[in-house]
Amino acid sequence: MKKGLVILVLAVGIVGAYRFYVGALGPVDSLDTSRVIVDIESGATGEQVAEQLKEKGVIQSALAFKLYLGREGLESQIKAGRFVLSPSQPLRDIVDVAFRAVHADFFGRLGFE
Repeated sequence: MKKGLVILVLAVGIVGAYRFYVGALGPVDSLDTSRVIVDIESGATGEQVAEQLKEKGVIQSALAFKLYLGREGLESQIKAGRFVLSPSQPLRDIVDVAFRAVHADFFGRLGFE
């Protein structure tokens, strides 16, 4: 009986953690197309960038951001610079801009060409 309860609690916890993570990959507010300027300093860590993006309101969770970086192997590939981001962007797009330096395409979409 106790073994079944432990398995049930673990399963509920795993499902809950997965749902949190998947939800945190989406945009903060898909209708908010405001622009937020984020300056990433040279030598910034993934944790520092995650906290900065959370404070600026462009990601839902610093933890989910750090987990995503780890999964994609990008922790050591942070690009320093000034980035224009939006709360309407999913986390994947934010990572593409800030870590993979997809500047031209992103700025073009915002009308900065």
